[in-house]
Amino acid sequence: MKMIQSLISKWREAMLLLLLLISQIGQAQITPSDYEHTMSVTSQLYIDGNLNNQSGYIIQVYDGAELVGTSEYNVQINGGLYSLLTVYSNSFFETYTVRIISFDSIVIEIGEISFESNSILGSISNPVIYSIGSAIQGCIDAQACNFNVSATVDDGTCLYANLY
Repeated sequence: MKMIQSLISKWREAMLLLLLLISQIGQAQITPSDYEHTMSVTSQLYIDGNLNNQSGYIIQVYDGAELVGTSEYNVQINGGLYSLLTVYSNSFFETYTVRIISFDSIVIEIGEISFESNSILGSISNPVIYSIGSAIQGCIDAQACNFNVSATVDDGTCLYANLY
């Protein structure tokens, strides 16, 4: 009986893997072995000034028409969704275009990213912030030297005077 249960369990695991692979057919693919360098980016997405908590948004990085990085905002930590993105390149330094694809397939170009080989941009505690809609990025801490009264989304750039 245990042997049958074990076989059924392994069959279910295989079917789940197959379904995952089938669901990715037709999606943009990147072949990591085609590239010599990588960069990691941890980011969060704000929509109209509010932190996005809805899965289905995708971040993509392009070198012209070539896709060099893609990830979903699907890592949930402390109530927020993060994207853990790997960007690929054959250059040490490069500038790439960043796009967000909404859950209803609307493509929004949101700026550029500076690629630097083997670097890490953002973290869970201090993610790179991307925003779409009417949000204004900047320092929103009134105690900071570079406080921006117009900013609606903290972009992690606040600077503080030395105490000593």
